[in-house]
Amino acid sequence: MRYIQFFILLGLLLQSFNAFAEKAYVGIEAIRTETKAAGAKFKPYQAKVKAGYYLRQQIALEAQYIFSGDDDDSGSNLEIEQIYGGYIRLESKLHNRVRLFLLAGYAESALNLTGQSSFNDKYDGFSWGIGAEDRFVRMPNTYFTLEYMQYYDHDDVSISGISLGMRYLF
Repeated sequence: MRYIQFFILLGLLLQSFNAFAEKAYVGIEAIRTETKAAGAKFKPYQAKVKAGYYLRQQIALEAQYIFSGDDDDSGSNLEIEQIYGGYIRLESKLHNRVRLFLLAGYAESALNLTGQSSFNDKYDGFSWGIGAEDRFVRMPNTYFTLEYMQYYDHDDVSISGISLGMRYLF
């Protein structure tokens, strides 16, 4: 039920992106995050949405949002309430339908750990990623993406993820 509002908002955003023809994009991905905290390792599956706008050819600004997810390990439960970030995206040229890209920016994560160790905290800082995408043959504005992101890595907490999804260029 809580996702209905998100899909309505996404639909409205898609309508407004038509004004930015051929410069804006949106994407949706399935992500498996890996979080190391309090001596345990958690691997929840989550959904990620992203939207971006090309400033120049092969240079874009991108925003990402990862929905909540949770996982258990060694008697503890970790809930990732949300992760969001802003990035600059640098792409290679398309070569045989494939391109590579780098992301660098800032991310904030909200974690809630219960069990043997407990905390509820936000982590923010430099974030980076690398990925590859393949253009879908029959729909030239649609790309399949594979992406690795490092959202946070300081002290005893590390948050990273690998995702697979699609991106659509308007």
